[in-house]
Amino acid sequence: MSTAKDMSVLARALLRDFPQYYHFFSTPEFVYQGQTHTNHNKLLDTYPGADGFKTGYIRASGFNLVASATRNGRRIIGVVFGGRTSSQRNQHMTELLDEGFETLAKKHGAGMIAKSPAPVQPRAAKTLVADAGTTPADVSGDWAVQVGAYSHIEQARAAAEKAKSSATRYLNDGQIRIVPLKKRNGTVLHRARIVGITKNDAYRTCRILKDCMELKAEESSEVASRTE
Repeated sequence: MSTAKDMSVLARALLRDFPQYYHFFSTPEFVYQGQTHTNHNKLLDTYPGADGFKTGYIRASGFNLVASATRNGRRIIGVVFGGRTSSQRNQHMTELLDEGFETLAKKHGAGMIAKSPAPVQPRAAKTLVADAGTTPADVSGDWAVQVGAYSHIEQARAAAEKAKSSATRYLNDGQIRIVPLKKRNGTVLHRARIVGITKNDAYRTCRILKDCMELKAEESSEVASRTE
């Protein structure tokens, strides 16, 4: 058995350690052996900034949802267990995310949008991620992108260099930084990042590379200080 807290810890770890795979959670649909499978997470279409994670249902715990959304460079992960219906579960999650962003708005200033805007029309997942939330005035140099986490530092550096060459237009002024993450079993993951870029360049880069994650400078520093 698992708890809502367990799922939130797992979701955060997936974002932190395996950002190169995160885009799978917002894939609208895929075809396997001739059969089309659609994404059941309706919040991807109805909640601006939503880009993951998963839905679920078993008789013992009802309709479940682990959702993640970004707004103005800040991310909230919500977990709902025990929904009576999928629509009731989704509505409760919307309320939780709105409450979370409202709390952040009070904490970090009125510049954030607390309540979710009007529902958006369904669109491709990659576009939804790139256009998440509103875009305030860009501040040069306070953003980064992470392009993978690897067992060997050489792999991480090679991935960062490849990313710079693939998105030279947006990463030319960025600097490669390899951020180690020591796991509980003693092994170390090396997170490949390009830092010192603008928010717009970070999002544009990830629209090109696909397998990457945008990070605001303070979020990047917070993740590093908590986990290393």
